[in-house]
Formats: sequence, C-alpha cells, structure tokens
Amino acid sequence: MGDNETLSSYDDWNPPPDFILTPSADPASPRPAIILSIVNVIGFVGNVCMMCVILANRKMRTVPNVLILNLASADLLYILVPTPFYIEKLMWPYWDLPKSVCKLKVYLSFVAQYASVYALAALSWDRHAAVTSSACGARRRETSRLRTSAAVVAIWLASFVLAIPNLVFARVVDVHGLWRCRLSPDDSTTKKANEIARFAVGYVIPLMVVAFYYLRIAVHICRSTQRFPDASDTLAKQMRDRKRLAVFVLIITLFFALCWLPYFSYFMALHFGRASLTYRDAAFIMPVVNTCMDPWLLFAISSNHRACFVGCLGRICCCRMRSSAKNGRARQSSSTRTLATVNLNAGGRKRTSTLTSTIALTRTSAEIGTTSSSPSNLTA
Repeated sequence: MGDNETLSSYDDWNPPPDFILTPSADPASPRPAIILSIVNVIGFVGNVCMMCVILANRKMRTVPNVLILNLASADLLYILVPTPFYIEKLMWPYWDLPKSVCKLKVYLSFVAQYASVYALAALSWDRHAAVTSSACGARRRETSRLRTSAAVVAIWLASFVLAIPNLVFARVVDVHGLWRCRLSPDDSTTKKANEIARFAVGYVIPLMVVAFYYLRIAVHICRSTQRFPDASDTLAKQMRDRKRLAVFVLIITLFFALCWLPYFSYFMALHFGRASLTYRDAAFIMPVVNTCMDPWLLFAISSNHRACFVGCLGRICCCRMRSSAKNGRARQSSSTRTLATVNLNAGGRKRTSTLTSTIALTRTSAEIGTTSSSPSNLTA
C-alpha cells in the first residue's frame, strides 16, 4: 500500500536500459513486515473459521449470519490481495510488476473495503428490522431472507461499480527514479475530488446509515420498555437476544470506524495539508488489523458463534482421531489377514506334501506287490 501504495499507471512499463535501482527514502522495514505477516495469518485463519462455522452449521444460517458471512468474505479478500503487497513493500519498496497487476490490486482493495463497510450498514439495517418488526415469525423470516439476498447482491454490485474510478486512476509512476504503484489522477483537482468521493462513499455515508439505524433502535427500545414493562419471558428473551446481536454489530462498526479513520484522514491531510511518515504507517496498518480481528472479536463477544467454533474444532479433532483409529484397525486387520494367509499357505503346502508322499508310497507298494507275484505265476 505505500504513499497511496495500496494502490498504481503508466502505459507499459519499459524501464530504460541504464535504469538502476538505488536506495530510496523508504528503507526496508523487516520488523513491521514480520508483525503484519503474523497478524495477516491470524486474520486469514479467523475469517476462514468464521465462514466454515456459518456454512457447516444449519442453525447458523440465519439472516444476520449471512451478512456476517458477507463481511468475512470481504475481509478475506482484503487479507489476500492488498495486504501481502503492502508487506512486500515494507521489505522491498519498489514496484517491479506489470501495470495490470497494479490496477487489479488497487481495484480489489477498494472492492473489499466498500463491501466490508456496506455489510456493516446492512447488518445495522437488519438489526433495526429485527428489533422493531411486529410481523409474525415465519412471515418475517421469509421476507428477511429475500431482502437479505437482495442486499448481498446490492453490496457487491455497488462495491464493484464504485471502485471503478480507482481502477482507472491506478498507475505505476516514477518517483525519484523508482517505480511505485499509486492511485494517481492526472491533475490535483481530480486527485482532491477523488479523495473526497472515496472518503464519502467508503466511510462517512455508510457510518451515517449505521448511526441512523442505531438511533432508531435506541428510541424503539426506550419506548417498548415503557409500553410493555411486564412482557412475557419468551418475548423478553427474544428481545434480549436481538439487543445483544445489535450491540455486537455496533461494537464491530465502532471498531471499523476507529481502524479506518487514520487511513482516510491521512489521505485527506496528504491532499489538503501535510501528513507525517509515522501517521502514514498507522494509516495502512490499522485497516489490516481491522480486517484480521473482526472474526476473533465476534468469537469473543458472541457465545453462539464461539460455541459453534469450539464444536467445529472438536469435530475436526474427533474425525482425525477416528481416522487414525480406523487406519490403525485397518493395518492390524491387514496384518492379521496376511499372517492367516501365510499360515494357510504353509498348512496347504504341508498337506500337499503329505498327500504326495502317501501317493508315492502307495504306488511303490503296488509295484513291489506286482513284481513279487509274477514268479509264482510262472512256476505254477
């Protein structure tokens, strides 16, 4: 990711014959690269586990979990595409790949970012509908499934469309004799307009949507508490579960806002003022932390997801133990059958040898008898 390094254009990269890589102003940083690599692996494992927990458990395939699965997919995309390039930049701060790779990296990084924040906005909308809806259970669930399917399609479609300007502006540029992959429009006015648009559609507007729905949830909870002070135990438990999940979505959203604020504020300062190198590092590291820690934060907060996660791990361990035991029994059975075959073959050979000896002995006796009877017959 670099000084807009998540992101890179130029026509076709054909460096001059006398082009020589020289030390840059950005020295290699192995320690942050190692730390980010560890965080990236943790995030990869967490998001894959979250997806497996939701897909492997039928009871977990609920409307909010479909949106959480969507969030995990977007986080996984961010972990797999831009983050490795940023780690590589910390070790080797030069772009030595084709223009198409630069553009694809920039494009997919923004697709993942938009999909993440829009999934959070959709989750807040779903929690508002769940808390405030008075429809009966079956009808509301069917309506929610249809709306959620439409929301997932809209999230990814909007993400792919809104990231197109970044695909166009991504360039491989020459910075002090070194090639860099950057989001670099041609003129300063376009740069500023693009930065403002990214800040609005990727941060401000989605968080305003979340704030709007959570304000309505808070108002509804206050009114319902006053209106139904003596609700039944079943209704009270249902409302508690919905509120708990709503609180979880709020915590995840605040975590997103906190982690992505340095990123957007850094680029706004870069185009409209001054930005420090230290702040730049925080701007690129914090989004990685956000995408990697989301699933583990959910496992820590939600007892249902945590229980399913532990159950999946238990089933995996049991399957491995059963597989090992089955392989052991198969090997033991195979050894037993082999030994029995050997014994059987040995016994068969022994019986065959005995029978052969008996037949040979009988034939010899018969021949001797025939020979001894012939002279007597002649004498008679």
